[in-house]
Amino acid sequence: MQISGNPPTCRQKNIQHCTKKFRKIIIANNIAKRRIQSSIELDVIIGESYNDLKNKEQILSMQRGPNILHQVMKRGLVGKSDNIAEKVQKYLDASIDRFFLAFQDPYDTKSLQLFHDIIESV
Repeated sequence: MQISGNPPTCRQKNIQHCTKKFRKIIIANNIAKRRIQSSIELDVIIGESYNDLKNKEQILSMQRGPNILHQVMKRGLVGKSDNIAEKVQKYLDASIDRFFLAFQDPYDTKSLQLFHDIIESV
């Protein structure tokens, strides 16, 4: 079978050539559209007041041990609303765009609501 008067071998070479060009164009477009995404996994302890925060820290220490509390305090989002907002903003400024959060007491709906309010304000 011939197309446009080309012998079958020319047709095959033409298809291969076009396929390579299209692949290069597609790859170039995908690279231009790609954006590197950064993520971080953090434990969260948030309190409405200093006393509330200390109470939550004590509970975590009793439930999971002082070593876990120390790790959470060192690497997690721990503090009152204003402290958490500052920390989240620093991560956003560092181009972190995905957060995987582990709230230490998932049944504490006040903490979830506080965090939601913080994110709305950042």
